Amino acid sequence: MFNAPQCPKTCSPSTTMAIIATEGFDVPEGMEQLARRGAKACPERIILVEEDDGTISWPPGAAA
Repeated sequence: MFNAPQCPKTCSPSTTMAIIATEGFDVPEGMEQLARRGAKACPERIILVEEDDGTISWPPGAAA
């Protein structure tokens, strides 16, 4: 499961950056490696990778 902190669902017209709020989602079977790569590509490190056992594998040092 991937989790992101709660964010406002607003986007300023003066920016090209969108903000997405989610409680997390399950990654389809077979897409886990691609999802991990996507999380690691996030420069802000706000995408957490929660493994099936509940541990957080990304970013390093994150707590569940």
